[in-house]
Order: sequence, then C-alpha cells, then structure tokens
Amino acid sequence: MKLSSFGFVADDDGDASVEAQVQQFNQTARDYPATISVANQFARMAAQTPHAVAVSATDVSLTYEQLERRANQVAHALRDAHGVEDGDLVGVALPRSGELIVVLLGILKAGGAYLPLDLEYPASRLTYMVEHAAAKLVITDDAGEQRFPTGVAAIASVGTLTTEDAASEPGDVSPATQVDGGSLAYVIYTSGSTGQPKAVAISHRAILRLVCNTTYADFSKEQVFLQYAPVSFDAATFEIWGPLLNGARLAVAPAGQQSLHELATTIAREQVSTLWLTAGLFNLMIDENPQGLRPVRQLLVGGEALSVAHIRKARDALPDCQLINGYGPTENTTFSCCYAIAAGDYRTSIPIGGPIANSTAYVLDEERRLLPPGATGELYLGGDGLALGYWNDPQLTAERFVAHPFMSGQKLYRTGDLACWRSDGTLEYLGRIDNQIKIRGFRIEPGEIEVAIQSFPGIKAAVVGTHAGDNDAVSLVAHFTVSDVVQTEALKDHLGAQLPDFMMPQHLLQVDNIPLNPNGKVDRSALPAPAVESATVEYTAPGSETERELALIWEQVLGTSPVGVTQDFFSLGGHSLLAAKLVSLIEQRFGAVLALTTVFTQPTIRALAQTVLDTVQFGNEAVDHALVPLSAEHSGPKVFAFPPGTTDALSYSRLARMLPAFDFYAFNFIEADTRIADYADLVVATDPTGPYLLFGYSGGGNIAFAVATELERRGLTVAGVVMLDSSRFMQTFAFPESEAQDLANAFLESDGVNRVVNAEVLRDKVVRRIKRYYAYLSSVTETQPIAANIHLIKSPHSDAQYIDEGGTVITSQPAWREVTTGRFECLDGAGGHGDMLLEPHVEANCKALLDVFRAVATSAN
Repeated sequence: MKLSSFGFVADDDGDASVEAQVQQFNQTARDYPATISVANQFARMAAQTPHAVAVSATDVSLTYEQLERRANQVAHALRDAHGVEDGDLVGVALPRSGELIVVLLGILKAGGAYLPLDLEYPASRLTYMVEHAAAKLVITDDAGEQRFPTGVAAIASVGTLTTEDAASEPGDVSPATQVDGGSLAYVIYTSGSTGQPKAVAISHRAILRLVCNTTYADFSKEQVFLQYAPVSFDAATFEIWGPLLNGARLAVAPAGQQSLHELATTIAREQVSTLWLTAGLFNLMIDENPQGLRPVRQLLVGGEALSVAHIRKARDALPDCQLINGYGPTENTTFSCCYAIAAGDYRTSIPIGGPIANSTAYVLDEERRLLPPGATGELYLGGDGLALGYWNDPQLTAERFVAHPFMSGQKLYRTGDLACWRSDGTLEYLGRIDNQIKIRGFRIEPGEIEVAIQSFPGIKAAVVGTHAGDNDAVSLVAHFTVSDVVQTEALKDHLGAQLPDFMMPQHLLQVDNIPLNPNGKVDRSALPAPAVESATVEYTAPGSETERELALIWEQVLGTSPVGVTQDFFSLGGHSLLAAKLVSLIEQRFGAVLALTTVFTQPTIRALAQTVLDTVQFGNEAVDHALVPLSAEHSGPKVFAFPPGTTDALSYSRLARMLPAFDFYAFNFIEADTRIADYADLVVATDPTGPYLLFGYSGGGNIAFAVATELERRGLTVAGVVMLDSSRFMQTFAFPESEAQDLANAFLESDGVNRVVNAEVLRDKVVRRIKRYYAYLSSVTETQPIAANIHLIKSPHSDAQYIDEGGTVITSQPAWREVTTGRFECLDGAGGHGDMLLEPHVEANCKALLDVFRAVATSAN
C-alpha cells in the first residue's frame, strides 16, 4: 500500500508530497550507543576523562573518576545490602545536590531504575507513587524519612550509601548486570486525568538518544550544564545526563527554590554555558534580570508556548546566546522537536522545529491518515525516545501508544497536541485537542484536580480551567456546585493534602450550576471569571512608607488593588514565579536582596516590610555591602581589591582616585564561612570572563590568593595577584581577641571612618567583623600553588619572616614563590607596613602599583 493512500491529497501528486514529508522531515537517523546502558556510557566517559570535573555542587565536587568510584560503591551497597536486582525500582527522595547525582548513577549501575520523589508533594501522593510503582526501597535523608508512613517501603538512609567511609566495596568495578539499552532506567509521574498521577517508564536507550551524538544542542566537553529543574521533572534528564554522558561538567544548583538573583549568582559562579528554563521563568528573567543570563551560550526554553515578545527581547539582550525552543512530552523523553531561533519576524508564535535525531513526528487526522504541510491535525511522535509505556497501566498504554500506521511493529505516541507542518520541515504548535493545561512548565490534567475536589463532602460537581489576570499571569480556577455547606478553607486543606502546589487552584468558586452547551458539554465560556479574593482577612491599610511601597509592588505583581498589609501573598493568587518577580522588584526598589524563601516564610506585607528594613537599615553601602565600586568612571582594566586588616573597602578609596586608569572594585570582609566562594561569585558577576587582576594590602593579599585559587578551580584565568606587604601564612596561629578589639577601636576613631560609621549598630557590626577577620586569617595557610603570577610590593621595614620562640616559621614573604607555578616578583615599596597608603608614602607606592597593574593588564591581553 502506498503511503499516499493515507493522505488527503490526490494520488497524482500526493506521492511526492507524502514522500517529502516522511523521507525529508523525518530523516533523523544518526549513530549513537543505542544498545548499552547509561552506566556503561558514563564509564566510557570516566575512562576517557578521569580527571575532568564531572559534578560541581555546594556539597561536593567530583571528577569523573571519583564519581565513577562513588557510584560503583553505592551500586554494590544496593545489591549486597538491600537486595536490588535488575529492573527493580528504587525511590529517590533527595534535594538537589552532588549526593543526589551519585545516588542516581549508583542505582543505574546496580541494574535498578530510579523513581524521583519530590518531598514537596503531599505525603498521600508520595505514598501512592511508591505503592503504585512497587518500589523496592526509597533512598532519602533524615528529613525525608518522616514523609513516608511506616510500612510503605523499605527506607535506606543516603548517608549509609554515599559516604566513602560507608562503602564496603572499593568502587573500581561496577556490579555485573544484564541491563542494556532497552532496560528500564526511570519512572516519572505526571498528572493523570483519572484522579491519580500516571507513571511514564523510560528506557536507557531513550536517555542516550536524547543526549548522545545529536544535533539540537552542543554537548561538547567544554560545556557546563546547570541542573536546576526538580529531578521529578523530566527536564532534569537533559540537565543531568547531557553533560555526564558526554564528558562535560554538571553544575548542581543549591537545593530549594531560588530567587532570580540567586539563579543569576549560580550561573555566574559556575560559568554555566547550557541552561534549560521553563517559558514562564525565562520570561521573568528576561523582564527582570536578563544580565544574569549573559554567561549562557545555549538556552533551551519550553514547557509551554513561547512569548514572541520575550524571545525578541532576549535576542537583543543576549546576542551571544543561541535560543532554542524545546518541545516534547515526558512520554518521549524530554525533547521530541527543537527549533534554533534565528532572526526573523515570527508574528504570533515560535515554531517547535522538527524532530531531533532518531525521532519522528507525524501530523495525522482523526483516522490517523497523514496530513500534508499546512493542514492541522494531531501530532504523533515516534522513534527511540518513546517511553516503554505507562508503568503498571496497560490499558492507558494501549490508548496512548498506538500502532504505527506506516511502519509495522513500531509504535507512535498520541500527544493530544494540535500542529501543522510548515513548508521548511518545522512544526507549528497550535494548541490542545483536550482540556490539558500547561502552567509554569507543568502539565496538568484538570480531571485529577476535579476528582480531588469532588471527593470532599458536600460537593456535587467541579470543573477546573484557567484564568488570565490583568498582569497576564495564568492561574487555575475551580468552579464547583454543592449539596451541602462547604467551608472554602476546609476545602483548601483537603486539596493541599492530596495535590502538589502547582496543581492547587488559586481560585475556588462556588456556583449554582455548571453551564452546558447544546451538545451537553461544559460551556466554559459561561463560567464566571474569578474576582481577586479578599480571603477572610479584613483589609488593613499600609501604616508606613515601606509598607506603602511594598503594597504598590504587590498590586503590580498580583494585578489587583488594594492589597492589605495582613493579607497572604499566596491566598491572593501568588505562586513561586510571581514570588520571584516580587523579590526582584523589591531589590530594584529598596536595594535589598532577599532569598525567595523569604516570601514563603513571611507572606504578608507587614512581615516582609520588617525584613526589608532589617536588610537595608545599614544604608551606607561603603560600610555594609560586600562589593563597592570605587572608581568614578568604569573604564579601563578592572582591579578587585580585597580588604586589609580594617576589613573595609574604604581603605582603598584614595588609591582608586589616584589610579583613574583602572576600574576599582573593593570588598568589605564577608563574615560567612563561604566568603571565598562568595567573593569569587561577586568577581564573576561583575566580569563573567576575566582574566582577573586581584589585589590585596596586608591580609587582603592572603584573601586575594585564596580567591585566585577558587577562580582557577572553576576554570577561569587569573592574570595576576598583586600584594602590598602581604606575608604567606606557613602555620596557623592564635590571634588574641583583645588585640583585635584594639585594632577595631583604632579604626573606628580614625579620620573619615568616624563620620561614616556613627550609628551604634554599625560600630558594633564593624567591631564584630574585625574580630572575625583576624580569626579567619589566623586559621588559614597557603599550600596549594596557583597558576597566576604573584607580584609583591613589600615594606622596607617589614621582616621577611616571623619565627616564633620555638623556631617555627609562622609567616614568610619570600615563600610566596613556592605557591605559584607562574612568576614571582618582589619589589621594594615605601614606608612602614601600617602607613604604605598614607602620606608621605602613598604616592610612591601608587606609582609602583601602577607599573605592576599595567604590566599585568598588558599580559592579560
């Protein structure tokens, strides 16, 4: 039978049209390791690049060799201590971390398959998933263990599996398994229309098809991918296995929800080059913080239809970044079609592109006949990314994974999406056949929410849909009828115990009846639109200027007015994306950088106002902010200056004025133990690419050296570390707190400082900071060499070494040459240690610094 007999075209010219579609649009075959497992492919990468960094996270950094060993140890423990066999499902309930990656790979190496479990889900939903999947055990931490009722599944503490001390096997060899490309790799749950989530079963081959020898993105070893999506969201498949199966680096974002500022900081710190964002988060970043995406070189966006306006804005703001529209249901392993967005007038929509390597796409009519370009039909997907089916649900599998009409023995997945081919072989997404909803990247079946609502006593019927507010934010709306009195708050509690946050309706509207059209179907257009709920809280007007300013921001974000200072952000329709926008606008208005979690813990204007005041009360950025730009004109090479013993950026203000050819950025001392990584984050956020010129006076030189070590660890180039009379610490030592107190008092009474630091709370802050500064310096030694050149300008009155009474060398200036693989240069400065930046010596030392800075800047170019 001719393929053209399935089309709506005449036989005379139909053959050519259908042949063009099938043979050209779906010519996607490429060689890739289709027959092996994910674990085997990773082992190949570990053998090829054993010393390359595989994973960088806040809790751990692992090379490919180290990750291979750790995962092998986990695999042996799972098989030997927990009885995991080939094909067993193992639940994983862990936050984002390097430890999570070790566990996922360890499960696959053990022959098992992983079941991601989001601990933010209600306990009842987690219980259903574990029981329905028949998981062999669940790996979690102490906090997660409390979420699973006794007897639901065997629990394995992650600490007993992932620590090197816990490993009983050496980790040199993986356990022997029979796993191959067709074996089960993971099961992931998505919203289901029957009232319970459905489980999609994905093979090893499907993962390898997604990331190996494909063309929709660059998977070279130089790439740095960010894992930002929850592991229970299938975008994490691309984020995690994309780098690890190609020898690139996987950077893991910190656990928990991130503000736009925090996301930008992570991107800068890790120098992320490849990023996936949902369309909603992408729009928000482009509106509020596009500069936070500047290090990214390929940015994949999807989860729902893209905004043309935001794509155009992004192309202007990120000229060096390739934007890619990524389309695909979970049932076809993350991406099915991709479109590299180039300059063009897209008018109303962005195409979803053509099928990626080893995938196929067909637009069919209701009788599954092939439709030609330009005709609208249902999109069917095929190829090696296709899921094995729905786990433990053969009936639903048969409904959605249907026989391929053109290729005997193969299957196609019915997406329920409407699409049409364009003449260039790309697809246009045109909406849904059914009522399935996409919000903030999450696929939601309204039927699942409707069943949950109807299970509440007193409710007869429910209909769930969406509503677009004045600010274009889409929210879930549930209309319901009752047979008895229903308390809305009790209904919310009922739903909260069954549904994850992203499926919770923002509006619950009781109606007299559900309107029907003449065909007997729900007439959604006749349902009343929601008004913003005032909840049960009486309106309270803002009582301070801060509260009034915050109220205006809330009204802008929520699209409603007025907002009372005691009303709950989330009760008024807020959600995580709107919370991220709220935090961004607060930063712009007040200069207060808040964590996204602040909105969740303090969801009223009154509570948030106090936090904002606490954050900005120190006002003067020269005293309180970590990074202070000192130059009047931001031109010329950048110099990053780290704090001397006074712990402040003000110490360098005169130096910056005397060296106008350089762009000075000075740091105050950061009290947190993460200070070195924090300094590096701020350096990279200011200048994403380098090379970097780092400078420090006295103890500031030691901090500059530590920051250089951190920047080089991240693969960045430090052009030079310039020190003004800094000594290398050879041993740790005790620094009396009383001496630190004396230094603090002297600093506070010095000219200039007493005019700036006049509030008692600020004086206390400075004293505390100086004490912590010296506690830090006395606890560090410099032993790890850096590649950067070190340039030391020393005081002629300083001792080359300090030796204690026992003859031990505590500090040494000449010893700096031992901790650089580059060049060490030592020059004479003027004046004693404490007055090198004071009259009459500052001019001579500025001249010496100018010569060194120029030489370093020239070498960097």
